[in-house]
Amino acid sequence: MKTQTSKIFKNRDSATAALKKVGIAKADYARFISKTADGKFKCDINTAIESLLPPAKAVKRKMSHKETVSAVARALVLAGNDNAEIWSVLQKRFGLDDKKRGYPAWYRNELRRKGQLAA
Repeated sequence: MKTQTSKIFKNRDSATAALKKVGIAKADYARFISKTADGKFKCDINTAIESLLPPAKAVKRKMSHKETVSAVARALVLAGNDNAEIWSVLQKRFGLDDKKRGYPAWYRNELRRKGQLAA
């Protein structure tokens, strides 16, 4: 399954609402929204999500206690992202292979079990 890199919205308000849900500052909306030829709005959600994370220094490195796959996955689930978006970020950020593709669903289920995420 191919991960989604952008979404098309009928109006700009819908695109800005999606960026607001992710946690992007109002002043940065223009960086991630562009108008298409047919008058709709293209919003690059994955790039917006990745802009919130600190830059990766190397694929193989010792992780600090603040920067783990589980911490990033839980934060993205709580921010309201879908599993494909979360997987895209985790795979790029931590160099995970396809055997770990179930991580977003597992962490989403874990947060539901603990009552931190509505069912």
